[in-house]
Amino acid sequence: MSRIMNHNPAMITIYLKQYNKIVRNPDLKIFDELGYDDILWIDLLNASIKEQKEVENFMEINLQTRQQVEEIETSSKYSETENAIFSNGIAVEPVSFVISEGVLITVRQSEFRTFAEAEKRLQINSRGYTTGYHLFVSILEIRIDADADAVEAVSKQIAT
Repeated sequence: MSRIMNHNPAMITIYLKQYNKIVRNPDLKIFDELGYDDILWIDLLNASIKEQKEVENFMEINLQTRQQVEEIETSSKYSETENAIFSNGIAVEPVSFVISEGVLITVRQSEFRTFAEAEKRLQINSRGYTTGYHLFVSILEIRIDADADAVEAVSKQIAT
């Protein structure tokens, strides 16, 4: 997942489904007014422990710590509980994906082009993303396309 910035501000973005479009909201207090069906994606970028706990309480799950994500063996990058699906990607920086109640939750420490592209696609075609599962698949597709481009570029360099 290619990084786009070295400077990583703390940022939580909640992507809400409202009026047939997706609306961004950074305020965790919105949880008091919403249900799971109102939320598509909760993106935690450099979130504090307190902010993570608020998301955990709202979603009724336990997020993995950075240490847990980094310690996961290759064969254990995917797991399921009764309430959530967990997937972890480790490139330069670990990224944790959780899907619970149809809501995608991402926990990361860095900005990545993949996430910027996913947000762009989400804004262009919000109706194509009715659940966090759809968005998760889109993020994987973006990453696969980027990796394929990188492999093609390396192949061309090797062939010349």
